[in-house]
Amino acid sequence: MVFLWAGLALIILVLAWLLRPLATCKLSILNPVPELSYEEAVARFQAGMAAKEGVEILAPCHSILLAHGHKTERSVLLLHGLTNCPRQFEKLGQTFFNMGYNVLVPRMPRHGMADRLNGDLKHIKAEDLKAFTEESLAIMQGLGEKVSVIGLSGGGVLAMWLAQFCSAIEAALVISPSLGLYRSNVPLNGLYTKLFLRLPNIYNLRTPENLLIAPPYVQIKNSSWAAAQFFRLGIAVFRAARKHAPACQNIAVVSNASDIIINNALIHHLEELWQTRATWPVVTYEFPAEAKLPHDLIDPNAKADHSAEVYPVLLDLIEKAWNKTR
Repeated sequence: MVFLWAGLALIILVLAWLLRPLATCKLSILNPVPELSYEEAVARFQAGMAAKEGVEILAPCHSILLAHGHKTERSVLLLHGLTNCPRQFEKLGQTFFNMGYNVLVPRMPRHGMADRLNGDLKHIKAEDLKAFTEESLAIMQGLGEKVSVIGLSGGGVLAMWLAQFCSAIEAALVISPSLGLYRSNVPLNGLYTKLFLRLPNIYNLRTPENLLIAPPYVQIKNSSWAAAQFFRLGIAVFRAARKHAPACQNIAVVSNASDIIINNALIHHLEELWQTRATWPVVTYEFPAEAKLPHDLIDPNAKADHSAEVYPVLLDLIEKAWNKTR
């Protein structure tokens, strides 16, 4: 009987440890961002992001700065997805550059490694992603009079974080943010995130079939811990959105009905929260299931290039947002 009670007590302690509240308070504060001149912003990029990219980083995955040599009317920040790298947004970035804007496509921490089988992704923390986003914002404000952000998947989570907490963002285009497990129940998302963070890390290896259609620079080993850190940052946004309107007043949220990687129910829940608190319309757009688009509908270097059908929609959404601020 003593062993039975001891066993029950141990189970209760383990469950209490696994299910303890998620700490997100520090993730809900935008740290002061320095005001930089154009020259200071470029120098900061070169001394920071660019200087950290040596031989251990794939050449196509280096951070991309497309600059006109002076501060432009607006700058556009493009944030790639989990396991991908800046090359994912290079073509779209060039489009914005050709429109006359300065563009930054920064490489997320621990992404773009030359050893695509490395396990570095498991070391990502939500705090690192937040700091990376704040650093990107500092550079962007030196590159343009106004700053817009576009992010997909993991980058979509960072874009929605900026939309919620940063009033300096002129427009935010949040595309299929990775907020939780596919088809997971919205109320249970916090539970799944806790378990992912506190149980041993699991690597999800891309299948040979997936590698055939994926670009040749994506990381092969995804990490349950890494995914959960993006979920955790998303939970910080959810908690803030239940109480406050987003700081950015020009937001478009894009979902993909045929996406089997992320959770569209959570995306629609975020849309509802934002629309409930905001006194301005939050624009939503969903690519229909009949389009049969993959989760990564941005990267033209995948086996199937969907940019011809996707980019015009995204450009229309962001340009309509810009027209509201003119």
